[in-house]
Formats: sequence, C-alpha cells, structure tokens
Amino acid sequence: MGNNAALLKFLSVNGRATIQELAQKFGMKPEEVSKDLEELSSREGLTFAPEINFENLWLMEFAKQARQQTKRGIIGEASEIVANAGFSEYLLKLDFESMPKYEELTNATSTKERYVQFLATTKSKKAYGYVLARTYDDIGYIVRGIQSKLSKYRFTISVIRIFPEWGFFPIDVDMINSFKLFDSYKNLLVGLTKKGRAPFSEIGAEYGQGSTQMLYAYDRLIRTRVLKWVTYYIANISQYSIAFLELTLKGSDFEKEKEKWYLKMAKSEMCPYVYMARMLSPLGYFGILAFQDKEELKKEIDALSKFKYAESNVEMLDKVLVGKIGLRYFDMRYSSAYAYLESKGLVERQSLPSPGAGYI
Repeated sequence: MGNNAALLKFLSVNGRATIQELAQKFGMKPEEVSKDLEELSSREGLTFAPEINFENLWLMEFAKQARQQTKRGIIGEASEIVANAGFSEYLLKLDFESMPKYEELTNATSTKERYVQFLATTKSKKAYGYVLARTYDDIGYIVRGIQSKLSKYRFTISVIRIFPEWGFFPIDVDMINSFKLFDSYKNLLVGLTKKGRAPFSEIGAEYGQGSTQMLYAYDRLIRTRVLKWVTYYIANISQYSIAFLELTLKGSDFEKEKEKWYLKMAKSEMCPYVYMARMLSPLGYFGILAFQDKEELKKEIDALSKFKYAESNVEMLDKVLVGKIGLRYFDMRYSSAYAYLESKGLVERQSLPSPGAGYI
C-alpha cells in the first residue's frame, strides 16, 4: 500500500482533513492527493462516518434532560434520568444446531429500536451481533424476540457486556435519531453519518442551521469525547479474509503474552485487529481480524493457539446480514493498546493532536 497506507492511517482519525491539509501533510500536490483519494474510495468503498464514544454519550443525554427540569425535579428524578441516559454495548452470540436462513436471522433480531446494529453469520453455524441497549429490560426484550421468532430451531444465546478497546461499528441514522441530544448535536451526527466529509454549511443547511452552529456542535462533541473523530470504513470487504476472535484468559500471567501481542499490532502497517473489546464474563477479549492474505490469517490463528495463558476460538465470517464492519487502516498510536505499551515503556511516548474540523 505504501503511501496509500499512510494516507488511510491519517484519515482514520482525521477523516475530515481537507485536500489542502492532506497535500501539506504528505508533501504532494492537491490534485495528486485528490486523485489518490478518489481511486482509494472507488476501490475500497471508503465511507466516512463518525466514531461515537458510548461511554461518554450518557453525559450529554443527561445534560439535555436535566436542563429541561426544575432544580427540584432534577433532585427527584435524577436516578431515573441517569438510568435512561446513554447506551451499554453488548456482544450477541447465537450458536445453532442447524442454521436458520439469512432472512430469518435478520428478522429475528430486527426491532423498531434498532438495538442490533451489526449481525453476521460464521461458517460454523454461529452468528455474532453488536448490540446497543439502554437497560437490562431492553436486553430481555431482544432475547425474548429472538427466541420467539426462531422457536423452531435449537440454539444457545448469550448477551455479553463488552468494553471496546479500539475499533467501531458504524451506527445507522435511525439509532442516532433516538439519541436524547440537543438538535444541533444530533443533526451533526446524522449529517456526518450520511456524508462524513461534507462541509458543515451543507450539513447545517439540511436542517435549517448554519455552519457556525454545526462547528460549535462539532467542537463540543469532540471536547466531551462523545465524538472521537470522523473516520472511515472499507465497504468493499470481499477482498479480505475476516474472522471473529474470542480470547478467554486462563490466569493472571497473560500480561507478558499481551505485551508481545500488542507490540506486534503496534508495529503492523495495518493492524489486522480492526476491532477489540474486553469481556468480563468470560474474562477475555472479543476481536475481529481482517487480512488480505489468507496465509497471513492462518499464521495469526496459529500464533493465537500457542498462547499459554489464554485460549482462543476463531470463527470465519460467512455473511454480514446487518450493518457494517468498521474495517480501516487505523493509526494504532491512538489506541488503548499503544497507551498500554507506553505505560510499560515499550514504545515511544506520543503527543498526538486532536482531529481538526476540516471542511466548514
């Protein structure tokens, strides 16, 4: 990939960088950058979108609801407001004796609330999903719906709370419209989801708002870390071999193996682990791997099997039924893996800039 890999890494955390900014960054002519980006977008199916930090979203939702209350109302209803602010992230696992049809699975996980933002089958009668839910009642509702709609099949179902380390699943417009945010914030996120590199003036015009309002909303969401950055995902995934990983820890001595594992990721031109999240039950990690070379994927799976203090289970992707995988050439210096390596003195400390606003 060469220069293209560097360009894609930069765009992974600066998706709104202008052509002029990219040209200055890479010492190229603007027309050259424009041509490279156009060719990459066509070949890879690059789609620019916001990466949302759900750990912080509840603060902004709480702020809106609290502002609509009197002081006495806030005190009296604070616990209820907090309970219904924000989303938790979950891994949905379905393990079948005989596999339902694709349309049956899609229908079984579909709700008007759009809880299941991603769903994919594997080549071994399993399915994995990414779920956003506000309460445990929501989870119960999802599970009961799946059990009812797939009642003729024998299967086990698990819903596991996950804590993302890096990577993302692109969120659809219907879900964003359900956020309890002030209109300017919500409109900006919807606009960035539809067209991530559009000028703020264009995004605002759709909602009768100006570029200044959109710029303020962008700055506010960036500073509160609700919006990590505008990034991209590769829509044309057919050229990649993709697998799901469940890594279960077998004792407290995994740290040394983890250091080597993370160092290998940090040094990769493209980190093959495009998504990684911690799980508490069972204690371990859930990840998504993507390789263009099938043999390299086999090597990585073999390396995982040799961990002494962790047990790996790898399932090959069959078909994506709902949503998209956030496959990208991520700049790992912005990941928690790199921060972990920094804390151990294993990599050079970085002072990284925040993403710019880009097109206004």
